[in-house]
Amino acid sequence: MESQILELIDYLVRQQFSKGGDFITDRMKGQKVHVKYAGRIIQSFCDLLSGKSDNMQDLLSGNYEKYLEKLCLALNLDAIKILQAYQNRTAILEPEDRTPPIILTSLLGELLSTIRERAFNETLQEIKTRFKKLQGNYDNNKEISDLELDNQISELFQKNDMNISLLYNLSFLEFIAITTHSQKVKRTTKILLGKYINRVVETLRQN
Repeated sequence: MESQILELIDYLVRQQFSKGGDFITDRMKGQKVHVKYAGRIIQSFCDLLSGKSDNMQDLLSGNYEKYLEKLCLALNLDAIKILQAYQNRTAILEPEDRTPPIILTSLLGELLSTIRERAFNETLQEIKTRFKKLQGNYDNNKEISDLELDNQISELFQKNDMNISLLYNLSFLEFIAITTHSQKVKRTTKILLGKYINRVVETLRQN
């Protein structure tokens, strides 16, 4: 059971994110960037999620709420909000479907979604800031509302624009780098975030 849990955690973290080794992809895996030591810190993050000791025992015994509370404390996340979303998701499951893999997938799905959303929101804010600054430099007479800008960014995301899709995963990698105290990966990721943020800003400016 322990090996199955470890494999599941590894899969959930890496799906639509890592192409193996030190390569980070966009969500559709059409584009990849190399970030030295990325593979190492992703593995460290997976190890953190599994606990490989105390937390693993909570998973093996089915004490998912206690597992989540410990993890959210370590990651500075709101355990109550994630737990509520998890309970809402699993409440509709039939008794025969409440197997450990499905329960853990639901729990970690909510946790990872929360992490990704928080990390990406910070990147979105930077996109807006840079866009407005660039817009002011190019055309003072053409203004765009925050709502319109949000809609344009959302449209790019829904179309799986490679640049914004890659930013989504780089934002997640930055969170992992901060969590695992990897200054080298954090520094490299910050540079890449700046590069692809500028590409998205330029795309928005041309719309």
